[in-house]
Amino acid sequence: MTNYVTRKLLNGFIFAFVLSFAFTPVLYAQIDEIIVTARKRDENLQEVPIAITALSAQTIEERQLFTVGEVAQYVPNLQHSASAAGVASSATFSIRGIGQLDFITTTDSGVGVYLDGVYLARVQGSALDLADVERVEVLRGPQGTLFGRNTIGGAVSVVTRKPSGEFGVRGHLTVGNNARVQGRAIVDVPLIDGVLAGKFTVVSKTSDGFGRDIEPLGGQGNLGEDDDIAGRAQFLWTPSDRAEFNFAVEYSDRSGTALPQARIFFDKNTA
Repeated sequence: MTNYVTRKLLNGFIFAFVLSFAFTPVLYAQIDEIIVTARKRDENLQEVPIAITALSAQTIEERQLFTVGEVAQYVPNLQHSASAAGVASSATFSIRGIGQLDFITTTDSGVGVYLDGVYLARVQGSALDLADVERVEVLRGPQGTLFGRNTIGGAVSVVTRKPSGEFGVRGHLTVGNNARVQGRAIVDVPLIDGVLAGKFTVVSKTSDGFGRDIEPLGGQGNLGEDDDIAGRAQFLWTPSDRAEFNFAVEYSDRSGTALPQARIFFDKNTA
């Protein structure tokens, strides 16, 4: 009799224990709202009917992404490669197998690259540094209706941060192998309170490269060297609550060497 009562009490305790978990409210992790402009207006990423991947500024910082080409590591169907020209400032993109590897000026790419809505027509200069960006949007599939020609594969859109109108200074310094020193400095300044704000960004990168040219015909130099400096001045003018104008001026000087590439030498005397 005692064992029977004990089993009944034990079963009742287990039932009550399980029942308490069954009715415990479940707490779900809240998804941060990401605003994108893939359709030329501000929209929640979750409500845009486009195959799109957006990386916020926080994600870019956490994953230590320094150039737009490195975004391809985290975006499905996006491939990035250095231009066949071997120049560090050039980059080619392919989305779902559609792209363009040729670097001549008369050839259009199948994937459009945009900086604050401005189309970069050639692969030269498209290897953008992510110095002070708000987000990077990658749109997969034809985007000709909204972005125009040369977007049959998709589009890569880089959106920079606008001046905040409040004074602030930010900086970042990276030191690595092969004498790599990379840094950036950003200064936000209010020029006319509530009307005109400015932002100034300076980016610098130097390194000894990661390859050596062993060409027997006079190479003998480091490959992949970096000797870059760039600057950007941005001004935000808001004459009223219903109008704003964004002006930007950029300067870039890249004096590095070509990237390492495979070469085939042909000797006519032994052919």
